Amino acid sequence: MEIPSIKFRYFTRLKLWHDYLSKKSVFETEKSEFWKYEKMILHWAYSNKHKHLYTALTNKRILQIFGINKEGNAETPKNEIQDINSEENIPNLIKDFEENKGRVNYYMGNLVVEGLFVCIGVVEKGGDELYPKRIRINEKGLLIGEILNEAYNKPRFFRKNFRKYKIGYWLLILFIIITLLSIFLTLLNQIIELIGKFVC
Repeated sequence: MEIPSIKFRYFTRLKLWHDYLSKKSVFETEKSEFWKYEKMILHWAYSNKHKHLYTALTNKRILQIFGINKEGNAETPKNEIQDINSEENIPNLIKDFEENKGRVNYYMGNLVVEGLFVCIGVVEKGGDELYPKRIRINEKGLLIGEILNEAYNKPRFFRKNFRKYKIGYWLLILFIIITLLSIFLTLLNQIIELIGKFVC
């Protein structure tokens, strides 16, 4: 008989925040040029704009999410990123995205490599270069989308700017330090008692 495992959702999300969204994470430091757009795709995928989670995202659909019409038709799609996000720098981010729209395949590929989306099909373009044709969000990607939603769209003091994860992270470090200090003091006390027995 298999024993069911108990998962503490907050600690799972705390680890994801630490690995992907904390200021010291590799994505926020070394990979930020693409990550800022990838975060918005994750945030959108968590929002109610993406109801059918089984539906895969294509290059064209991601451009539509950012309000860009790939075909160049007169009708411009509605900007869905603006609708789901209240962060102040979003208009600049959308403008930057429009200037870098040729990188959408890279954003899609990164999301797959990061383990936040699953690749549904691959397209070969020019020589050995492969790009995802369609990607679909997974559970890990949805959890990061939820963390982004809390930080950006729920302006309560405890949630804003990832405060609840920052506080949780420092409390966890404090707990580990206290635990290690307690073990060290207990061990030191036993060594002193042992030395005292030999001296007497």
